[in-house]
Order: sequence, then structure tokens, then C-alpha cells
Amino acid sequence: VEFASLRILDEDTQQMGLLAFSGPDGVEPPPDILPLQSPSGLALQEGRFKIEYAVSPEASSSQSSSTNSGTVCTIPLIGQRPLGVINVASTRAGHFTPDLVKLLTAIGEGLGALMENAHISDEREQLARQLVQSQKLETAGRLAAGVAHDFNNLLTLIMGHAYAGLSKLSDDSPPGTDLEEIEKAAGRAGELTQKLLAFSMRGEMEHQEVNVNELITGLEFMLGRLMGEDVEIDLSLEPDLDEVRADQGQLEQILVNLALNAKDAMPTGGTLTIQTGSSNLSTNDIGRRSGKLGERQVTISVTDTRTGMTQAVKERVFEPFFTTKADGSGMGLSTAYGVIKQGGGDIVVESEPGKGTSFTIYLPLLEQAAETSQTPRT
Repeated sequence: VEFASLRILDEDTQQMGLLAFSGPDGVEPPPDILPLQSPSGLALQEGRFKIEYAVSPEASSSQSSSTNSGTVCTIPLIGQRPLGVINVASTRAGHFTPDLVKLLTAIGEGLGALMENAHISDEREQLARQLVQSQKLETAGRLAAGVAHDFNNLLTLIMGHAYAGLSKLSDDSPPGTDLEEIEKAAGRAGELTQKLLAFSMRGEMEHQEVNVNELITGLEFMLGRLMGEDVEIDLSLEPDLDEVRADQGQLEQILVNLALNAKDAMPTGGTLTIQTGSSNLSTNDIGRRSGKLGERQVTISVTDTRTGMTQAVKERVFEPFFTTKADGSGMGLSTAYGVIKQGGGDIVVESEPGKGTSFTIYLPLLEQAAETSQTPRT
């Protein structure tokens, strides 16, 4: 065998990327990407060993040769799903004997099984990490709800006494200024308790019919002012999206907060991308996102182009009071998490150091949310 290449299928793009290539010195490697409509892709979809005439393992796919100077074989790699292909080729006639074909087929089946086992192991490890994180957030939510309830009762007493004291003093009385500051501070503390309740999914929300594209377009002018000249805003809105069930005011605040976080991550400028779309809940999403298999959701992604997060930061990013900012409260993202989850949706983060950060919000469609709310609870 003079040529060999290994390609892995990307389930999202439905294209096969080149992972490895071996060939004689001076021979250019095949294309980095092949579509599923290529001969190799068709062999993978059909799940069968395929032999054709070509110059190199990819010649028949790229159609770069008009002469039959060799034979190329495509061996599909299949586990519980199509995984990729191995292409091997020889310029010698009759090189691929029936025994060699059987051997290559066995190698493909064995490699496919190994890849599937590795994929399942990675999925289980990831699900275990997500379960631990979900349990941590649930525990923090219960604690936050209890603290917020007790704290709110104390604040009611403080504000009541401050108001009563103010009512007995004249406007120019010196103690009146102190009581006013106490009342203001108690008011700010009350806002904090509302954020804690939102995180614990026990706050009051006004769910309504929301068109996310119209909501984002309505925020565009304000976001432009907030971002300044150094940050370019790119809106990529999928047309004709279904309407969702959400608290419009809360959703607006979440998007503004995500945009401000993105600005902080781009101190020297960059691009803020807000993208909308739709997503169907697949088997890979079960256990990671709310909803039923096949359920359609509207997505909103807010992405920056700068510093990114470490894995340690990413695992704690939705915890209340956790912040990497010197002047941050640590409540913005935890509030967003609680509000989105209370509305039957999800918010996830993808980030790597130096590669930027993307927050994606998944929102239930209006009719699906209505069906869920009408389902009797036991």
C-alpha cells in the first residue's frame, strides 16, 4: 500500500476531516475536508467496503486524475453511528486480493469498535462532570433560597424602622440623612435577594410570547453605545424563528449582561457576535439539556473573540458570588442561569483560553412551553 489516509466524520457539519495521511515523499496530501457526497462519504453512509480506480486515496473524490493507474479502497469505520473512513491505495494491479480485503475489513470493524468505546467513555465522563456540577448548583440554589427568605424578612424590618424614623424627623434633621442611607442600602440589598431567588428558581417571573429576533434588534442601538468603538457588533439572526415563552424584561437584561461580560473580556477590542437559530434535542443532548428527545428549541448565542476561560473557571461560572472581576458581584451569570432554567430552558458555556467565549441560551417554543406547564405534576 503506497497511500493511506484516515478521516473522521464531524456530526455537526456532516463533513469528513483529514486526521492522518501517509504517502511517498513529495506527494501532496489530499483535501482537508470531504463532503458526505464524495465516494468515500457514500461508502461510509452505505456502511460497505468500496473499491475503485484512482491515483491516490483521494483522487477519485477530488477527480484530479483521468487515468486509472491504481486502486483505492474505502473502509468505513462504524460503531453505533458512522465514525469515519480509512482510504488505502496501491498503484500495483491486483494488489487488493480477497484475503487482503477481508483483513482490511476486519481492521476497519475493530478500529470502529475502539473508537465507539472511546466516544462512549468520553460521553460518560462528561455526563458525570455535568451531574456533579448540576448537583452543586441545585444545592447552592436551595441554600440561596433559604438565605434570601430570611434576609428579606430582616430587610423588611430595617426598611420599616428607617421609614418610621424618617417620618418623625424634619427634612433638615441630621439623623435623617443617615436614615435615608440606611433605607437606600436596604433597598440595594433587597435587589440582591431577588437575584438570589432568581438563581434558586423561586423568583416571580412574567412569562409571555417573545420574538427573540425583534428583542435583539431592539437592543442593537443600546448595545452599540455600551460596547463603544473598539468592539464590533455582528448580528446573525435566523429569519422566521418560532416565538418562545420567556420573561422579556429578564431576557433583555441577561443579553445585556452577557454583552457587558464580553466587552470586559475584550479590553483592546474585538467582535461581539449575537446569533439566533433553532436546535432539535438529540440523543447526545439528553441529560445535558432540558426537554424531550426531538423537541425543537430556539437558540441565542453571545460570542466574544478574546481571552476565554480556563476549565476551572468554566465549571464555576454559574455559581452565585463567583467572579473573576475585582469589582464584580458574582450574581450576573447565576441570575441568568436561574431565570433561563425557571423558564424551561438552558444556558451553556463553551470557552478555551485565548479562543474566546460563547454562551448559548436554549428556549422552549411557545406551544411546547404551554404543553409542559399544563402537564399534571405528581
